Amino acid sequence: MISQDIFVGVVALATGLFIFVSAALKTPWANKFWIARHIENSSNASVSRLVLLAIGALCVLLGTLLILGFFPSGEEPTVESAPTQPTHESLLLAHK
Repeated sequence: MISQDIFVGVVALATGLFIFVSAALKTPWANKFWIARHIENSSNASVSRLVLLAIGALCVLLGTLLILGFFPSGEEPTVESAPTQPTHESLLLAHK
């Protein structure tokens, strides 16, 4: 795993926690998000809060998965994280 994945995971986790906690505690910060204001104008404040809770939970989930090494694009682990054990073929060449 490269350090960029961990950095993006930490940023996503921190952002998700901030959004989730601010929506759960009904802080004034939650009403300053443009999507919260738009949804609140369209329907009501409780729907806006539920959307922010869902967005925060998804960001926390994404950040956690990235920190744990999940590759969402299906990429194989990089050379940095590949095992360094010799293959069977190289062991045969070493005995000759």
